[in-house]
Amino acid sequence: MLAYAGTYTFDDRKVVHDLDVSWNESWTGTKQVRFCALEGEQLSLVTDQMKDPATGQDVIHRIEFRKVQKSETRTPSDRAARFREGLAKANAEYQKITSAIFTLSVGLVALPLLFFKDIFKESFTQGHSVFSFLSKQKGFVVVFGASAYLALALSIIFSWLYVYNSGILLKKSQFKQNPRAYFYRKGKGSHYIDKMQLYFKTSAVTFAIGLILMIVFLLLYTKISAEPQKGS
Repeated sequence: MLAYAGTYTFDDRKVVHDLDVSWNESWTGTKQVRFCALEGEQLSLVTDQMKDPATGQDVIHRIEFRKVQKSETRTPSDRAARFREGLAKANAEYQKITSAIFTLSVGLVALPLLFFKDIFKESFTQGHSVFSFLSKQKGFVVVFGASAYLALALSIIFSWLYVYNSGILLKKSQFKQNPRAYFYRKGKGSHYIDKMQLYFKTSAVTFAIGLILMIVFLLLYTKISAEPQKGS
């Protein structure tokens, strides 16, 4: 590390630093000469041969500065635009996942209806409802089936909430001068980010639970349905 501060004078090809304070205390109050060279957009400062304060070896220090082009500087509006762009990209990726969860949840809800369509059709012709049909099954089968439907229903709801609120989030980001500070500062808009994370995690967790419960439900029901056939 090398650091110092003070006034300076410039003389053709060299600059003389008159140090008021320095990281290397032996330099404080001294004049440090640096030879300078400007080549295009690059400025170089080179020292005479000196003792390195850390190692004690004879060294020559060289520092190079490059002029930053206007296109490389970022104004607050540029940073806000980049944040909005990043937010939109990240949100699009999360929306793909939540849309997949939504579609799969709806599919799993419909699967047993298709699987049992003949049984439901027969029960309806006899004047029975789905609930009366389920009530005749063994208790643990009904529990797994009902729990699976409940979990998948929650997954569908929270997936929809995520997609709906993501639209609100993106809309608000367009009207904030500093959207990053707004969405990530407590007491400001941070609750929007918190809600989005909650909706996404809940939809994923309830889908996983619903998937497991539905698989168990179908396996149990298939096994129980096959039992009379074994006994006959």
